[in-house]
Order: sequence, then structure tokens, then C-alpha cells
Amino acid sequence: MTPAEKKQAIGDALDYWYLLDFLSQGDQPEDKKEPPRPRKGVLDDCFAPKERDDQDLRTPSEEARERANSVTNGENWPISTIFCHLGSVPREAVMTYLANKPGNEIEKEDECMTVALLGMSPDGQFVSFELSSLFCWLKRSVGDNPNAIGGFEKEQDEIRNKLNGTKLTYGVIRGIVNRCVRPMIVGIASCLPDGDGVECISEWCSRLLVEYRAVKPKDNGDDACPTFDQSLCHSFFAKDISRINELWNKPGSFDDFREGSLSLVAAYLEGGLRDEPACGKIDLLGGEDDDDLTARVDFFSEVLGAGATPIGRWPSKYSLSLMQQVAVNLAVGRGSSTRKYPANDVMSVNGPPGTGKTTLLKDIVAANVVEKARLLCEYDKPDDAFEEVELGKRYLQFAKNPYRFRKGRTGDAINNLSILVCSTNNAAIENIAKELPDGKAFLEGIDKSEKKEFLESDLSNIVWGKKNEQKTVDDLYFSSALVDNKGNLRDPAHPGLMVAACLGNRRNINNFRDCELSSLQFNGGLGKGGRFSEAKKLFLAQYKKVTERFNRMEEQAAGERELLNRKKHLPQLNCRCQKDEREIVEELTTETVCLSCPFEGSSAGDVRKYLDDIAKDTADYEARRNRLEAELRDAEEKASGLIGSIFNRSRLSDSREKLDSFMLQTAPDQRLVALRTKFENKYEKLENEKKELSSLWVKIQGQKRNRVDGAESVETINGHFVECISKGDSESRKKTHLYNPSDDPDLKKDRNLLFLYALQVTREFILESKCMRNNIALLRTYWGAKDKGVDSGKKELIEFTQADRRSMAPALFQTLSLLTPVISSTFASIGRMFEDIQIGEDPLFGLLIIDEAGQAVPYAALGALARSRRAMIVGDPSQIEPVITGDVKELRAVLGKKVLLPFKGDMASVQRLADAVNPYGHLRSNGEDDQWIGCPLVVHRRCISPMFDISNEISYQGSMLNETASPKKDLADSFYLKSSQWVNVAGFERGNRDHYVDAQGDRVYKIVKDAFDKAVATAEKKARESGKSEGLVIPSLYIISPFKTVVRGLQDRLLSARTEVADKDAWQYFAKHNIGTVHTFQGKEAHQVVFVLGCDTRRSCEGAIKFVNPNIVNVAASRAKYRLYVIADYAAWKINENVATMKRILDTAWVVHWENYQKTGAIEELNAAKDMLPRGESLPRETAGADEEHINEDDKKDDNKDVWCPDVNTDSYLDNVGEAFKSFNLDAEDCRIIGFSSREALQSAFADCACDQNGKNRVLENIEQGLLLCKLFGIGSVGTDNDSDCAFCLLMFCRAAERYLRLKLLPTLKAIAPDYVVARKPLKELESLNLGQYKRLIEKKSDLLASSVRVENVELTQASKGDWWRTLGETLGRFTEFRNSACHTDREEMVSAGEVWLALRCLFIAFQLDKHGHKSVEIMREGVVYEAAFAGAERLPVCYSKDQAEAKGYAPISKILREGGSGIGSVKANKMLMKQGYLRLYDEGEEALRQCKVPSDKGFELGAIIVCGEKNGDVFYYAQYPLAKAKEICDLIESES
Repeated sequence: MTPAEKKQAIGDALDYWYLLDFLSQGDQPEDKKEPPRPRKGVLDDCFAPKERDDQDLRTPSEEARERANSVTNGENWPISTIFCHLGSVPREAVMTYLANKPGNEIEKEDECMTVALLGMSPDGQFVSFELSSLFCWLKRSVGDNPNAIGGFEKEQDEIRNKLNGTKLTYGVIRGIVNRCVRPMIVGIASCLPDGDGVECISEWCSRLLVEYRAVKPKDNGDDACPTFDQSLCHSFFAKDISRINELWNKPGSFDDFREGSLSLVAAYLEGGLRDEPACGKIDLLGGEDDDDLTARVDFFSEVLGAGATPIGRWPSKYSLSLMQQVAVNLAVGRGSSTRKYPANDVMSVNGPPGTGKTTLLKDIVAANVVEKARLLCEYDKPDDAFEEVELGKRYLQFAKNPYRFRKGRTGDAINNLSILVCSTNNAAIENIAKELPDGKAFLEGIDKSEKKEFLESDLSNIVWGKKNEQKTVDDLYFSSALVDNKGNLRDPAHPGLMVAACLGNRRNINNFRDCELSSLQFNGGLGKGGRFSEAKKLFLAQYKKVTERFNRMEEQAAGERELLNRKKHLPQLNCRCQKDEREIVEELTTETVCLSCPFEGSSAGDVRKYLDDIAKDTADYEARRNRLEAELRDAEEKASGLIGSIFNRSRLSDSREKLDSFMLQTAPDQRLVALRTKFENKYEKLENEKKELSSLWVKIQGQKRNRVDGAESVETINGHFVECISKGDSESRKKTHLYNPSDDPDLKKDRNLLFLYALQVTREFILESKCMRNNIALLRTYWGAKDKGVDSGKKELIEFTQADRRSMAPALFQTLSLLTPVISSTFASIGRMFEDIQIGEDPLFGLLIIDEAGQAVPYAALGALARSRRAMIVGDPSQIEPVITGDVKELRAVLGKKVLLPFKGDMASVQRLADAVNPYGHLRSNGEDDQWIGCPLVVHRRCISPMFDISNEISYQGSMLNETASPKKDLADSFYLKSSQWVNVAGFERGNRDHYVDAQGDRVYKIVKDAFDKAVATAEKKARESGKSEGLVIPSLYIISPFKTVVRGLQDRLLSARTEVADKDAWQYFAKHNIGTVHTFQGKEAHQVVFVLGCDTRRSCEGAIKFVNPNIVNVAASRAKYRLYVIADYAAWKINENVATMKRILDTAWVVHWENYQKTGAIEELNAAKDMLPRGESLPRETAGADEEHINEDDKKDDNKDVWCPDVNTDSYLDNVGEAFKSFNLDAEDCRIIGFSSREALQSAFADCACDQNGKNRVLENIEQGLLLCKLFGIGSVGTDNDSDCAFCLLMFCRAAERYLRLKLLPTLKAIAPDYVVARKPLKELESLNLGQYKRLIEKKSDLLASSVRVENVELTQASKGDWWRTLGETLGRFTEFRNSACHTDREEMVSAGEVWLALRCLFIAFQLDKHGHKSVEIMREGVVYEAAFAGAERLPVCYSKDQAEAKGYAPISKILREGGSGIGSVKANKMLMKQGYLRLYDEGEEALRQCKVPSDKGFELGAIIVCGEKNGDVFYYAQYPLAKAKEICDLIESES
């Protein structure tokens, strides 16, 4: 793109962002029905007015007063401005209007938006009126015209002017609604289905919500009238965007802006103009080809060198990891202006969960604090650093004009070290404000010797307290200023450090103003006694010590690099010498082969000897030749003149003849001399090379002897080291990434002390500076604190002019940046907090650090970037992307048609723009496309496996390394389960896009109850031991879901029933703050996390299920430090690849421990494998053919504990563990416990059981998996484990039995009893039965089953008798008891190894004979019988209809009696046939059928059949007989009579 095109593209984006932000609007507040209890002296209430007869005459303020008095004991607390929310339009309706299609198709949106906001005073008088910018735009917009918002302010002003001085009764408010609100929503209502629009307009207009705040009066009367500001427009960034756009539209090219006050903004926005996936110069983790290995070696050597590493460090027992140190050195390393690899103004870091982003920030803070202290030491007196800022007038009695750092090198350098930390995520900001000042953690990073040296020095304390109350107190860095609003230390046991100011919103600013700043202003003693000079002396001495150490390391590093180069050159030179020597030998041998004395040597020494021999042999020749040549030269000189030529011509001719004759006679000698000359030159070159080689070797040995501490650091960063960053096994990669060149213990100690002394220098500078004290007083009043005015002399709010506010603000924030090295705020508060810091002037902050940048929309950072010089942007595009409401998504589509995708797409974020302009990063491939990310952090220290494994596989392609320590035993024992688990809970969601499942809510309740019970018990124990109460006890547990509807359902479920031990406030706090969507928990962590997915198997849920992307799963899993419980129905969620991957990792988490146990025999690995096995409740339930909703009471009855339980489905588990199982060996000993001699014998026995739709033999897979688990639990061996729950092992065999019987026995049962009713369905319609149903059916059909077996060999003899089948039923009954004990999800008792052993005897092993002396029946070793029964089932009688029977010549008993001539009645005849055993009572199915008389086996032999009939809608069965045998049957009956 040309510079002009770049400028235009960014201008379009700025226009788009401005309007998008200006139109953004939040949700309407919630109607609280009854007034809530005040918290900390504040009552925030919102209500819908109650209808009364005199409603039109009453005011909302009157009703607000009544509600407030009802919960404040009538104390008449002051009430703020009261706001009435007029009109209430569902957000979904707005989405539908914008998109011209139904709203959120994924999840139901219950939120509504206000159309207009009306403010009134506590006495009901009009105060303010605000129209919704969004609804105004929707009313006026034509197509995608962004200018339709014009006239918005004018319309509002006209309404305000009309309402001025009006008392706002409900009647007046109703009129305002009709005039102002109704016209706004007519168009939206028109998009609803026919007939709904008119009704909705009335409904939306009738909704009114009243919101107010009441505050308990303070004793001193200050702030008696509470402030309560409300606004419909959530436009946090529009003002800053407008200012940037104004500057952007000024004349000038894009390149001009890269050099001006908006240089950082321009550099950042350029990231949206790049299309190529790989924008960087150096891939820090390398690519597949790894062609740039040399460049990467050079990069790491330079960036991690001592000359680039900051002098100070934040005290910690642990060093930064490799990539953390790279990021720190690039951001704040030394020598930035002369670096070979300078950092961009926009530097990005890719920080996956738990990779130490806060740790990295701490070292950046330490580097800046140390450098700032060095600059402060350049001043003899602190106040020499400042110059006065002139204001229009003086405001305070005891404070003059503000002071700023003097313009110049030192002052500018100090300002350049200020740090602003921003995020769109409140949790990230709060985390920084919590962790940086933590004195306990700070001191834990210092060893005993450092503590002694620092804490026992004269500067380890300060004078603190109000006048006449001052005393000496221990201090780290203004520790005594960290107080609450009552002046008490926040943590008396562990004094902290005032190194971070968590600002942003008004509440945070007021807290910091009234706590830290107030304490410092009124309690901080003015520094005296030359403490600043003393602090400087200590600091500078330590600075010199560390600097000299780093300089030595850098010199040594340079020597090491030279040594490396020499070592690299040494083999090359040696090879060249050997090659040249070999060539000389070969060439000399070749050229002398025809000589009388050829060369026969093999080394350079032999060459030397041969050349010397030639010299000896040709010495006479050369002497004679030299003499003749000399004579010739002499003759030539004498014959050179005219006269000489005449007289000496003869002599000259003789000399030439002699020489020519000699040369002809000595030709062999000439060749030898030429040969020697040629090879003497080559030999001399070889000798010079050998001398060079020898000299190089001597130098290398000398450098090795002179090497001292620190030199190895550079030698380590070589090609092999850099390759191990991204390649090699896990251990080599981990070793590489944990390496830090500055890891020397003594060096760490010296750097720690330097940082501590730097804090002392800064503190003493501040305490001795009157200018600083003056500015602190002004800053408090600037932020709204009362102080004594210069005119009145009374304590009052000080009103500064706008001009003076803008003049003083930079100086005051300079003061704050010196006092607290880190200022933090959310993006939403930047524009308001720094409204007096003008964009376009000299940036206020040196370094902007953005956290959780992947969650921030691109335009959120513009205001902060415009006020900073450099930016370090930390985030992770693989976590939650920017959260956008549905209406804003539709607005983007309407407004962003001209805008480039990187500025407006669903994945557009601050992180992505920053990554695009960062030259140092990594090209990550996720299988779909490549993405360039910033400097990647890879060492994870938050979650243990399997949570780490889930994140690492789903989102980071296995690039992360885990260094998280396991929890201590006491903590681990307090968790709900011994390991992370998938908890399969099926049920039906509420529907209409409400994905909450009641059964899952019940399961969550049990987990929360357990957590509270244990947390309260632990707290009570601690309280008894310490004598101190902990206040509210909240367990470290989060309940997370992808869906708001599930969150609301879970909150309602918990609030409906509280556990007895939990405090009510704690329980309600948990329901509100510890249950939420994934988006609300990014940046947070807890010991345990429950991830509740909701939804069911209906097709209407598929969109919601597919909505859960890798980012959501990644964030949810990585919130859990030690336990993750996923509650979902896998039957529904298996279509989601990310969730299926999560389940696979949970299912197989035990495998690595079992493998380790097999290798090492370590008992702790075996125990870990047992603990991490899935549980029975981890398996999905099958309902096919036996849906619990349609189970007969007979199937559920408690008959010898034969309680119905749905079948478990092990298929997904078997698939998940299948790959690992291939490497496990089942030996003969393992197979013998179920009676097989070997694995081959086992496989042969069940080879014909391939029943899966993919051809898998699930019967065999379940048996083999069960045998492996038997091995793990020691079942059937001497080491049997009776302390573990073996239910999961038993379920493998249960599933094998169910599959086996489905294949082998169910077809037979269907053949002999197709109409037997099970689960209210005929057996012939069912695909499966549970074990209990098999038992009952077999017992009832035992004789029929026996009769179906044709005895073809002795093995089938017993099976042809009913007793054998009844024994099978009894065995099934015993096994079913074991099965049900393992299968029920709400069971409390565990299944022991002994129970599994007894269950296996039912399936495979018959050790004892039954009462008849026969071998007991083995359920899964009777395949021959089952097959024989099925083969014989065709011979058994079937049931006919009445018409079929008649057509085949059968008749009922009444007709048989008539045809046979008998006079006996049919009733009596049936009784006689029953008595003789030809009939029996029908014992199948429903109770109503059990009085039917049908043929017995004896009756079938007589020729009778079963006929099905119907009477009055009831089905019944009876016997019919062949008409041909009528006479025979009658005779039989009469003989009995």
C-alpha cells in the first residue's frame, strides 16, 4: 500500500470505530423487587414502581425514599440523583431489526436496553435527560449512512429545555414516554412477526425502572450527598478516537505521523495493513526448515547478553525463564539505542495462561525503578530536580503551584521510565494491584543474608505518623501508607510496597486518594538528616558493583564469542593443512614417477627430505650453471658499447656457446631444480598454515585457562542450544527454556539488593522533596479531595479552571509515576482519567503495558497509546477473543463495509495488531492457517495435568512446558475428587435457547456443598487454633459455563437451597461472583473449577454446541489449578471436536502414570494412576431400548438389590485409550484370572464378537481393558488393592457382558418371545436389554429356552433342561447386583477388588459344582449354548392372530368341543387341560394379561398354538387347537372327567 492508501485505510477505521463506540449501550439494570440490604454503608437499589390509585400524582423520589427507609431503620439516609429508565427494548429485537433476521441463534438473550434516561433530584425536580444514541441512530438511519446521528445533541437539548423546572411525577413521566420514547421504537417493532409489533410497543413503553443510591451519612458530614452518575451511552473511547482522527486528518503523509506525537498510534495501526501471515524477521521458536538457525543463535546471544540485561531484578527465588528474559531485555534492556536487535516501539508478547506475565512485569518494574534511582542520584538535593508550573492563580492555602521535572536529559529520562498498565479485563488490573504490593511474597524472594543486609540497615525504617504522634516504623517502600479507609493497615502481619496504584474508575481513584495519598500526605515525616545522601551512597556503591560484574561478563562474553569463532576456525584450518599436505605428497609422487629416484614418501617431512636430497644432488650443477651465467653477463657488459662490441664479440659468443652446451648436457638436472623450486613454494605455504594452526591452538588454550565465572553463559547459546528451544524431547526443551544467563546466585543477590536500595533512594527523594509533598496535596484536590482554599481558608472542594487543570495534570501524574512505579487502569477509564492530558502533545508515559490484549477490541487501546512513547502488549489470541454484544456485531456489519478486516473482524484485537508489527515472534500453525504471534512465553506454572495438557494440545500445538508443582497433601485431600474428571450427566435443557439442564444443576449443587462444608470446617479449625475468625469463607471454586442461560440457571439453583454450614452472605457472594461465563473468568484462577456445558441431544442444540471453540475450552480448563470437573452429556457434545479432545485427555490422564510405574516401579506413580482413572459417572449412559422414562415398575423394583440402572457406554473411553493400550502387554498370567491360558486364547474365544458399526470388537476391547485395570488394582493376585474404588474396572466387564449377550442371547429371546413386553415395547422392537431384564426373561422362559436346545453333543445336555437356564438367570442376578453397585452415579460406597473378583466368577470362572453336581453356569463362556438355542428357536411355536389361526385350521376350545361331540363346557375343559399340564397361565408382560391360559410345552406337543386376541381394547392370549384333532382332544378331556 502507498502511504496515501495507508492513511486513508486508517482514517476509515477511525471513523468506523468512533461511530461504533458512540452507539454502544449497556444492559438495563435488574429489578430488585425488594430493596436489598446496604453493604458498607451504601444502598444501591433499582425497582419497578408499584401501581397505586394516586400513581400519577406521586414521584419516583417518594417511592425511593420509602424503600430506602425500610432497610435503614428509618435513618433517612441521603439519596443521590434518581434515574428513571424509560422504555425497555429487548436486545434481541434490536439485533433482529439490524440484521433483518432472528436475533441470537446460539443462546437466548434476556437483556433489555433503555431508550431514554431521566434524572431527578431527591425532591423530584428535573435534573437531566439523555436519549439513547443507538435508538436515535436506528430511528434516523437510512441504509448504512453513518451520518444519521447528526442533530442528536440538539434534540436532547430541546427536550431538556422543556423539562427544566418540572416536577417529575409518574403522570409527567408517562407523557415524556409517549412524546420521546414511543417514536424511537416504532421502527424496531415493525420488524417483529405480524401482529406482535403494536402489542410490543405498548409493552416496551410501559416498562419503567427507577434507580438510586443512598449512603449512610459520615460523622463529620463530608460527602453527605452521595454521587451517583449514570449514562446510557457506554462510549468510553469516542472522545479520544475523535481527537486522534482530527489530528490524523491534518495535512501530511502516513510517514509523517510515524515521526510525530502519534508515532506509537501509527506504528500500532500499521498492523492492520499487513496481509501476510508471517510479518516477523526472526522466528524465535524456529520453523520446519530452520534455515535461519545462525540468525537465531546471534539473536539470542545478543539479546540475552550481559550488556542487554537490566541491572536490577525483582527479588524472587526463581529466575525468569528464557523467553521471559528475552521479553524483559527487549522491553527495558540496557543499550537500547545501540542494540543489534532493537525492540519496536510496539513490542508484543504472547502469554498463554500461567506463563508468568505478572512475573515478567515485576522485572520490568524493577529495571525501571533502578534506572530511575540512578537518575535521581544525579541531583544533590531532591528539589533541584523540579521547576515550577505557572497556573492562572493559587488555589490552596498550604500548597503552591505544581512542580514538574526540569526539561533536559535527566528529567526527560525520568519521565520516560513511567509505566502505565492497561487492560480491558478488570481482573487483570486487580491482579496487578494485588500482586505487586504483596510484601509477604516480596520478602519470600529474598534470602536470609539479603534480609539481614537490607532490613537491618539504618534506612530500613522511616518516621511515620501525624504531628506529635510520629514514630519510627519498619518500611519496605511506604508500607505504612497501605491502609484502608479507616486508616488501618490492610495486612499488619505483612507490610507491603506502594509500587502500584490501581486507578481507573472513580471508586478506585477515591480509594487511592483517601487511603494511600492521604496517609502519605498527613503521616509521612519530612526526610531529614541526610538520609537521601546516605541512600544514594549505598545505591551507587551497589550499582557500581553490579555494573562492573556485568561489564566483566560482557567482556568475557566477547572473549567467548571470539573463542567460539576460533574454535570454529580451528578444524577448518586443520583440514586445510591436511588437504594441502596430502595434495603435495600426491602431486610430488606423480611428477617424479619417471625419475631415476622417484618420491616414495607419505608426509610433509618426507617431502622436505626429498627436496633437500635434490638440492644436494644438483649442487654441482647449480654452481657450474651460476659460474657460466656470470661469465655470460660479464661478456655482455663488456660488449655493450660500440668499441666493446667490436673487441669482445668473440668472447661473448664463446660464453653463450659454453652455457648452451652445458644446458644441453645437464637437462635432467634442470628438471630436478625446477621440480624443487615448484614444491619449495608449496611447502612454504603449508608451513605457514601449520604455524597459523599452532598459534591458534595456543591462543585457544590461553583463553580457556583465563576463563572465569559467567563465561559459560555465552558458550551455552550455540546452534544445539537454539535447536533445543523448539525441537528435541520434553526434558531437553524444558532445560533450555528454564535457562537464564544471569542465573548466578551471587549475581541474583547483588541485583536484588540493588533494587531494594533503589526503592530506598526513591523513597528518601520523595520524603525530602517539598515539591513532591506540594504536588501530592494538589493531586488529592485535583481528584476531588477537600482542602483549605487560599481565599476562604476553609476545607472545601477546589474548582480548578480548565486551563489550569490541563497545565497541572502532566506534572501531577509525573509525581504519581515517581511515587508509584506502576499506574494501572482499564481502557474504559483512560479517557476520563487522563482527559486533561492532551492527545497530540508530548506523551505522558514512557512505557504502556497492555495485559490480556487478546480480549480487547483494537480501538480500546488508542487513548492509552496516544499518551505513551512505547508499548509492550501482552496477550494471547488463543484465549477469549473480544466480547461483543449481538447488536454491536450487527452494527459492525452495517458500518464497516469499507474497513479492512484486521480492524473489524471477529478476531480483531489489540494483540493481533501488535503481533503483526513485531519482528520477533513465532509463526504458529493451527492446522487451518498460520498466525504470527509475538515473543512466545512457553513455561507454564499454573495448572497441573490434565488441565495443562488440555490447553497445550487444543490451543498451543504442544509447544508449552509444564513446571507447576502438585498441591500439598492437606490441600489435595480437601478437593471434591481425587482427580479431574468428566462427569456425565444427561438430561433435557429448558429449550427456547435456554441451555440449562436441571440434572446438571443438581450435580453442581453437590460439588459446591462439599466445597463449602470442607472450607468452613478448615476455617473453624484455624480459628480455634489462632483465636481469629476469617470472616466470609468462600471456597476456591469457580463454576464456569459457555452460556449465560446456564449461569443464570446455576445461580437460581444454588440460591434456592443453601447448605446448612455456609453463611448466607458467603453463599450469595459465591452465587454472584464465583459462577459465570468463561469470558468473566479470564485472568482468574481457582483450586477447583466446574465446567458446566448444558445442552442436550436434540438438533436444536447443535448450533450452541458448535459455538464452543478452542479458545473457550482453553480458558475454562486453565482457570483450574488442581481440579477440573466437566459436567456434560457426551452423547450431545461428542460432535464438538474441542470438547471431545478435552474428554480424551481426561480419560487418558492416568496412562502416563501407569507407564511410569511400569518403567520405575514407583508406588506413587501407581497410586496416581489409580486416582486419575475415570469414574463410573464419567461414562455416558445408554438409553436405547431401555429409556428410564419408559421402564416398567417391574424392571425398577428392589428385588435382591436388582435395581434398574441405565447401561453405561464405554465406546468413547475405549477409543480414547486405544492408542495407548496398544503399547500395554497382557501376559498369560493376566488372562488366567478369567480362565484363559493366554491373550491369544482370549482373543480366539471372542473373535466372532465384532459388533461395532466400525467393525470393532467391543466385547474383546472391554474385556482386555478390564484385565489391564485388574492388573492395575492387583485383582486376582497377592497384591490385591482393597482400599481403592474398582467400580470403573468392573464396568468394563459389565459392558462386555451386555454387548456379548446382545450378540449371543438376545436374538434367541426375540425368536421365542417376540411379543414379551419390556419397557412398554415388544421385545422384537428392542435393540438391547439390561442385565436385570435378561435375568427375569430367562427365568420366565427357561423351559422354552431349554426346549429350543437340540442336544447334538454332551456339552448341551444340561442346557436342554430348564434348570440350567434358571441357574443362568440366578448367575445373572448375582452379577447384576455387582453391576448396579458400580453403575449408580449417586452411590456412596466403593466397589472393592474382592467384589470385582466375585463378579468375574459369574462371567468366566466356575470353581464349584451346583446342587445337582454340575458345573456352574458362566455367563460369558456359554456361547455354544446360546448359538444352539438360537438355531433351535425356529422349531418353537409362534403367536398367531385369530384370522391366521382360522386360516390354518385351528379353533378355540369351544368349537373343538362342539366338533368333537363333547358336552363339557369350555371353562371346565380348560380347567381339566390345566390340571393335566396342557395349559399354563401366561406369565409375560403386564399384570392384566397374567390370567390368560396358553399352551405349555406338553400342549405344544398336542398341537396347540398361541393366539392373540382383543376385547374392549384389551389384548389377551389363549390356546387354539387343530380342528383335525377335535375328536382326540375331546376324548382326552372326557377320560380325565
